[in-house]
Amino acid sequence: FIDSNSLQIRNAAGNETQAIFTEDGAVELYHNNIPTLFTTGIGITVGLTTLQSNGNAAFAGITTIGGNLNVTGNSFFVGMVTFAGGTDGNITLGDGAGDNVVFNADVNSNIIPNTDNAFDLGSSSQQWRDLHLTGTANIDTLDVDATSNFADDITLQTDNGNNIVFDKSA
Repeated sequence: FIDSNSLQIRNAAGNETQAIFTEDGAVELYHNNIPTLFTTGIGITVGLTTLQSNGNAAFAGITTIGGNLNVTGNSFFVGMVTFAGGTDGNITLGDGAGDNVVFNADVNSNIIPNTDNAFDLGSSSQQWRDLHLTGTANIDTLDVDATSNFADDITLQTDNGNNIVFDKSA
């Protein structure tokens, strides 16, 4: 037994801290004179990772988890997050039709399907509202509702370069 309000263990030379034990306070463990593990009133901090008794975890710096990371509840990331598809190359967001993926930022890349002519944008029961384009729209088939109201004339160019103009006033 060592009875003390505070105990510090140092190396034989007395110039590196190895551990500090404080009464009613933290236990601190050091590696090469650098603090690496601390106890707190609600959990532990290992390096830049904090684990709390309420189930919260905070990771800072580079954190490697070899295996699955299952998170229940909300996750909050600050900075850039990169998801790599692993051995199958797939990244899945959500696991059912009732799930939502929400973007509160601009998409800064192309959105390209991995198979030609295999995926839809929207459906007959869940349609996108407005389509805003600048540049050329390459559309194989255009099916327009009879109730559509066009602000300007529509000009279509055929494969041989001829133009077909639909006059809105007609």
